[in-house]
Amino acid sequence: MKRRTIAACCVLLAAMLSGCGGFYGQDEPEIVVTGVRAVPSAGSIPNFVIDLNIVNPNRSPIYLNGVFYTLHLEGHRLFTGATNELPVIEGFSEAGFSLNANPDLLSGIGLIAELFSRPRDNFEYEIDAKLDVGGFRRNFNIYETGLIAFPGGSKRYDQSMLNTLINQGAF
Repeated sequence: MKRRTIAACCVLLAAMLSGCGGFYGQDEPEIVVTGVRAVPSAGSIPNFVIDLNIVNPNRSPIYLNGVFYTLHLEGHRLFTGATNELPVIEGFSEAGFSLNANPDLLSGIGLIAELFSRPRDNFEYEIDAKLDVGGFRRNFNIYETGLIAFPGGSKRYDQSMLNTLINQGAF
């Protein structure tokens, strides 16, 4: 009886390990931020859209359950959000999708104050996101930095210029 129990446990363990084997050994997808833009909103505070593109280098599809993200401008956390409305990325293909983002007002005030004290032509951004693929597979993490340029290249900022740039979707 003892041998049967040990044999059954070994068979069960082998079945579990072979079942999980398909989840490992896959290449990590390439995730690129293709744009950050302002979009019109109903209120006085603009909404933003973060555009992402994901390339799946594997033959099996990637089913995304959700994403959690933060976006910083010049070190100020400006956006935080999550969504579960994501596409399936088929094997050896790519898909683009957009994340809607609402700005954090307190961090935005800090950014505007910094603009007045230290004007510049470009803003450095950082995006940090976690893509949940569910099951026993590990999450994919994105960390990317880059620059967003103001149109016109002026180093002089005033309130009317900032309002114009926000309304035009400069960042």
